[in-house]
Order: sequence, then structure tokens, then C-alpha cells
Amino acid sequence: MSVNSSQPHPELLAAATVALLTTPPRRERLELVREHGSFCAALSRIPHSASAAKTAKRVLAEIRKAGLEALCMTDSLYPRLLRAAADPPEVISVLGRLEPDDALALAIVGSRRASRYGLEMSRRLAAALSLAGLTIVSGLARGIDAAAHRGALDVRGRTVAVLGSGLLNIYPREHQKLAEQISRNGAVISEFDLNEAPRGGNFPRRNRIITGMTLGTLVVEAALKSGSLVSARLAMEQDREVFAVPGPALSPNSEGVHALIRDGAKLVTEATDVLEELRPDIRALLETRPQTATTEDEELDQVEREILNHLTNAQHAVDVDTLLDRTDIPIPLALAALSGLELKGRIWSLAGGLYQAKP
Repeated sequence: MSVNSSQPHPELLAAATVALLTTPPRRERLELVREHGSFCAALSRIPHSASAAKTAKRVLAEIRKAGLEALCMTDSLYPRLLRAAADPPEVISVLGRLEPDDALALAIVGSRRASRYGLEMSRRLAAALSLAGLTIVSGLARGIDAAAHRGALDVRGRTVAVLGSGLLNIYPREHQKLAEQISRNGAVISEFDLNEAPRGGNFPRRNRIITGMTLGTLVVEAALKSGSLVSARLAMEQDREVFAVPGPALSPNSEGVHALIRDGAKLVTEATDVLEELRPDIRALLETRPQTATTEDEELDQVEREILNHLTNAQHAVDVDTLLDRTDIPIPLALAALSGLELKGRIWSLAGGLYQAKP
């Protein structure tokens, strides 16, 4: 029931129409859909004007014109766990493609003003959990969210970004390229109009999608008053698992995650801490999924790969002299490779002429 022809499927059109109505209350409309098994059946029982259906048809045409897909709650590709949540969106627009296996998903969220430690943990855990077969879901925000998406992409795993804006108004703007990368190995989704601005009130609504479509939520760095803690609370209300990565005791970004751990969230320092908390049947399903694996990065030349391997295997940051001592690479080539790796976002250039591989 996705938008794939000149005319929307009747069920999708009915869903978009129901989403535009203001009466009866939204929860009652969703109950009607669940009771009668379809939006078409529910809509036949709701008084509405022809203008609502006309507007819905225009909205779906705009999605189609933009080259995007629209899925309604009764579509087989609509996230299964989200469909069962208390407040799922009637229709979502999709850049990329959702797959049935995305039901085995974990949310990773956290601070936008993340520390290097937080970014490393988010990216590393996302990569390891993706390798284990989980789809990584986050909100495309700066900091922890972006690191989680990149961790999944590092190992060619699936990842889904849920926006608090429209799909034609990617936010933050500097993550446009990241959104395109995600769409090639997962999906970017939104319940908002295509050009919707990233308004403050949109993000709590986005968060209930992130937690609603996942088996659990892993929080990496969060202050005591943060949207990530709201997400954790939503996950608890939806009877989903909540996980937290501990941080430095004196860091304000640790206060929120430490509070979650005190309240019973599972402490996580490695991927196995998450996997062992999943139900046995879910772990069995993950074991049947094809393992994703890293492949040689075609963007890197031979010298860049060699230097990146040395930095990755190092236990700490390395200066240029030490790096040259460990390789036979001429100085000009090594310096050019370090600059290239930094521009490609694969390493950090630190104070004192030190370099460190990103996780």
C-alpha cells in the first residue's frame, strides 16, 4: 500500500485522510482502525468532508513527486513494533526502504553536545550491535545520534533515522550527506509534512517513534534534563528495554545515564551487555540473520589504509614520528594520507601533533 503508481492505494488514501481529521480524538480513530482492521473500514464509520480526502490525495501526490514512499499503519512494511504502540503515526514518508527484519532494532540516543568518549562509545556499540544483526535506530541529531548511524554504516549494517522535520527539510542541514548514506542502507523516515521545519514540539513526537519501533533504547551520555531521558521514559512506558552507558562521575553528561542505571536500566559497556538482555527467541532470530561485515573502504588509497590500520591498532594517540618509525612510508606521502584521512572523517587530529583513529 505504498505510493508506487499514479494513484494512491485506497487504504493509503484512507489513512492519510484519517490522519488529517480532528474528530473524533486521535486515539479513538486508531482504535477504530484496529477494531475494524483497515483505514478504509474505519473511515466509513467517521463523518468527514470530501475536502479532507482531497487534501490527503494532494499530500500523497507530493510525496510521490519527491520520489519518496508513503506507508500507512496497515502496510506490511510499516514497522511492526510501532504498529502495536499506543500512538503510532497513521502515515510515514520514507527515504530509502524499510524491511521486515528492521523489527529487530535497537535505538541509540544521547547528548547532542557529546564528549569524545560518548562519540566513541556510541559508534563502537552501534557497529558491534549492527554486526550482531540489529538495525540501529536514532534521530540524525548531532552528537550521539550521528555517531550511532555512522557506526552501523561502518560495518554495512542497517540503520534508520527518524526526523523531527520533513524529509525535504533534513535537520541538521550538515547531516544531509549522512541522511543520503543512511537511505542507501536503511531508511530516513518522518511523520511530518515534507517541508515541515524542525520545531521544538516535533522532537518528543519523533522520540516516541524511535522508542516505539525498537526492542529497547540505549542511552549514551545525557544530562538530567534531556530529550534522551524522555526517550528512556517512553521506552519504559512501552514496556521496552532501557540500557545506559556509564560515564565519568563528574561529567554533567553522565548525570542522566547514571540516574537511569540507579533506576534499573541495564549498565552497558559492550554489545554483549545488550544482547544478553534480549529475549531468547529474539536472540535466536538474530543468530539466523546474515552477519554484516566490514569491507575494504573504496574511498581510501593504499597508503591511507596502511596508516589507518596502524592508528586503529594503537592503544593511544600517535605522533607523526612514531607513525613513520612503524612504517616505510615516505614523509610527504604519510602527511598527505593523514590530511586525507582527517578530511574523510576517519581520524582525529589532536593537540601536540597527535593522531587517533575514530571508532
